[in-house]
Amino acid sequence: MKFEIKDKKIAKTINTIRALIKGTKFEGVTYVVGGFVRDTLMGETSNDLDIVVNLPSGGIDLANTLTELDKSHSDSNPVVYPKYGTASFHLKNNDECSDIVIESVETRKEQYHSESRNPETCFGTLEEDAFRRDLTINALYYNISTDKVEDVTGKGLDDLKNHVIRTTNDNPNIVFYDDPLRIMRVIRFANRYGWKIEDKTWQSLQQNASRIKIISKERICNELNKIIANKECIDGLCYLKNSGILCYILPEVFEQCFVPDIDNFNSRYDRIINICNQSPNNLYTRLSILFSFCKSNSECEDILSTQKYPNVVIKNVTNSLYGKTFRKENEDLEISLRRLYKKCDQNIDNALWVYRVVTDEETYAETVNTWLKIKDSAKIYLPIDGNEIFSYRTDITGNDRKLLIDYLHEEQCKNPELTKEECIELIKKYQINKTYGKD
Repeated sequence: MKFEIKDKKIAKTINTIRALIKGTKFEGVTYVVGGFVRDTLMGETSNDLDIVVNLPSGGIDLANTLTELDKSHSDSNPVVYPKYGTASFHLKNNDECSDIVIESVETRKEQYHSESRNPETCFGTLEEDAFRRDLTINALYYNISTDKVEDVTGKGLDDLKNHVIRTTNDNPNIVFYDDPLRIMRVIRFANRYGWKIEDKTWQSLQQNASRIKIISKERICNELNKIIANKECIDGLCYLKNSGILCYILPEVFEQCFVPDIDNFNSRYDRIINICNQSPNNLYTRLSILFSFCKSNSECEDILSTQKYPNVVIKNVTNSLYGKTFRKENEDLEISLRRLYKKCDQNIDNALWVYRVVTDEETYAETVNTWLKIKDSAKIYLPIDGNEIFSYRTDITGNDRKLLIDYLHEEQCKNPELTKEECIELIKKYQINKTYGKD
């Protein structure tokens, strides 16, 4: 397979490093490894320049040497992490390379403990470094000095050609037991490329699914997001289900979508993941669809909070769930859509994808077409500002003010041509209703 670096800045950076290490102890033992090598061999562009040096303390020593030779060494370049034997640096005196972040580390071996995915590390051989990695396609080493790719596991290049996802170790149980997050990484890469998971790897992945419980919610959330936001996500979501890992990372989805005593055991989840796959590959959209099973917005908020999602995601997704119940019986569709637009904080596109989960194709198509026809009239603010509203009703205070605003918005949903004069008349006649606006 051809190793052709497409990014000119990266190519210049590697050529500069090759020239700088020539005749030094780093010549012949300095490699680019991981995603950059994999992606380059696949004809893709990558900016992740991760370097390993097959020398004790090689990563830190290389960073210091290169920045000194480049005359860009300073208190902040390189940034060194002695505990982990790693360094991060720039070659700042070369304009074409100055913005490229280079990470360097010595080749390592690892020792894991059962209660943690964080290993103890120390210097190791190139072979030990390769076999500590998760997948064969991620254990390919590009030797900067020789300009050759070295397949240390002996399987990486073939797996890349044959589109196979396989662990570096012939006993995948070791790989997954040591670091269970690799279970989700396997699924992510299989989903990303549409490749086959090798049989032993798949069987071991299923056997070790429960080990994911030792991984932090944040780490799981990060991997799940990458699976969901991929252009094609259906394979990944199916793998999560079929591997058994879904019941550990999203038990609420498992419980709601796979109730053993109902008909069509898998139909709800299958429908959700098919609609996810058809939707834009936007994280908010797809999370909204995935969590459309929730009985209420507050339940969704609780689940997402438990999963350690940030507040901006929680707000976006919970607002989208108004799409499940926005239709009122015997109400004009245009009024319902205007109300939905205001209620979901203008996030109506995602809300309509949620609506698709709970309705038939014909009704969904009619709803979308109606929205496209009236959306400009829905995106209108009240013709009167808050200060003027309350100048007419000084008797209204506290939360009752919000109820008045909600009332005016509701009237505008019914009549998008509502004028300022009509608003003033409504304000003057408004009777305080403590139950207004409650679902």
